[in-house]
Amino acid sequence: MKTKNETQTSDVISGSQLLQEIIATLTENLNGIKLMFKNTIDSEIADDSDQHRTKRGYMSYKEFTLFEKNGKKWALAFGTKTGDYPGNNFQSDLIAFSITEKQTISEIKKEIAYVVPAKSHFKNSFMIVTYDGQLMMRTALTQLIGEKMGEFIAREARYTPNFNMDGTRCVELETSYKKEGAIFIADKLQSLLV
Repeated sequence: MKTKNETQTSDVISGSQLLQEIIATLTENLNGIKLMFKNTIDSEIADDSDQHRTKRGYMSYKEFTLFEKNGKKWALAFGTKTGDYPGNNFQSDLIAFSITEKQTISEIKKEIAYVVPAKSHFKNSFMIVTYDGQLMMRTALTQLIGEKMGEFIAREARYTPNFNMDGTRCVELETSYKKEGAIFIADKLQSLLV
């Protein structure tokens, strides 16, 4: 395992927990409804396959939040890394994308199942948590949050002197965040969903 978590207080959370808090905040603010899938929907994020073997990493999603904003329907979900080692540099992500208006639940599920496995890695991702707990965001979101993000970091990642087989540094403790940052980030993300 690449990362370790320190015991968290209720005000200090991991990057993946931060994304879940952002989704919970958006769900409440936008009166979202939950849509569950029986099986996960996977989106490929990394591939190290060749003619002799298949090695792929995925982000997997099981629950989506549906909501309307500015006359558009949106789907929002938290994904967790699954699959093989090529995806080990990532832990989780938050995706959002618009969906077609006036559909039945069955039609919405079909559309989501079609959109999520995009051919482009992280196509619908607004935020990604890396293996060491750090956040990567779309440029537009980064510009809205700016340097204020630093105020919500509770602890930077700590690394050992060792390296993993893929050349990444071994993590002693991953980056953690102040829970209050979820409300601020959710507000900024909500402004991008137009």
